[in-house]
Amino acid sequence: MNNHAEVAKLKQIFADILGCEVDDVVSTLSPDTSEQWDSMAHVKIVIAIEEEFGVVITPEEQFDFDEYGQFEKRVVSTA
Repeated sequence: MNNHAEVAKLKQIFADILGCEVDDVVSTLSPDTSEQWDSMAHVKIVIAIEEEFGVVITPEEQFDFDEYGQFEKRVVSTA
C-alpha cells in the first residue's frame, strides 16, 4: 500500500468511527474539535489502526496522540 492509499484508508477509519465526512478528517482533528471523539472512540481508533495497518501503538502513544495528524505520521512512518 502506498502512502496515499494508507492516508485515504486512515481517514476513512476516522470518519467511520467519528461519524463524519472524510473531508472533515484533517490533521488538527482532535477530541477538542469533535464531540464524537471521546475515550471510547479513541480506543476504537487505536484498535482499528492496529488491525488495518499491522502496527502496534504503544500505551504511551495512545495517551500522547490527540490529533489525527499524529496518527497519520505514525502510520506513514511504518509503511
